[in-house]
Amino acid sequence: MTSIILTNDHGLNALKASVQSIREYADTPYEIIIVDRGSRDGSLRYWIRQPKIKLISFPDRRGVSAACRIGVKLVAGEAMLLMESGMRLTPGALSRMLRCLYSGEDIGVVQPMLTDRPDEEERTEGKNGPAGDRWQETERIGGLCCLFRQEAADRFGPADEFGDRVRKAGYRIMTAGDAFLYSEGGGLQEVARVSEAAGSELVP
Repeated sequence: MTSIILTNDHGLNALKASVQSIREYADTPYEIIIVDRGSRDGSLRYWIRQPKIKLISFPDRRGVSAACRIGVKLVAGEAMLLMESGMRLTPGALSRMLRCLYSGEDIGVVQPMLTDRPDEEERTEGKNGPAGDRWQETERIGGLCCLFRQEAADRFGPADEFGDRVRKAGYRIMTAGDAFLYSEGGGLQEVARVSEAAGSELVP
């Protein structure tokens, strides 16, 4: 099972879109954990009534990495996917990221491609060959939107520190060029940019 951790900061409507995309497109077993960072927009009232949602709430505003750190400690899944409210899964994205993660025992973290084009997956399909050819090793984690193994959870921290800790523990960091997450407006945190000129080139 994959534990999907969503952070929220006064983003009720954006978070609804994220959860809807998970329920519609997640194609492997999952659980949803929402970590609310002190929202006052009705988020708590809404999510506490929703079925099959684990809700963690801070009484005051917290940073993204601090919120994620708490969520990471309370998950049941063998793998964890971190997302911010407003990010949406696309069809097949989760299973493709998991395939990349488990393609090698030394792979600890997989980052998706973030795009603001809903049709990006269809537009780039077939341009870069088999899925394995679209996975690229990287030395850093571009933002707190990534999938990682349970074994790497105790190295969790801010994106730059997390990447260093993961690599020092002997794990590799990959970007899955065949797995897209949609983020309206070009990405809340840019993990990998989809280049107009190069189809689905990974841009560090």
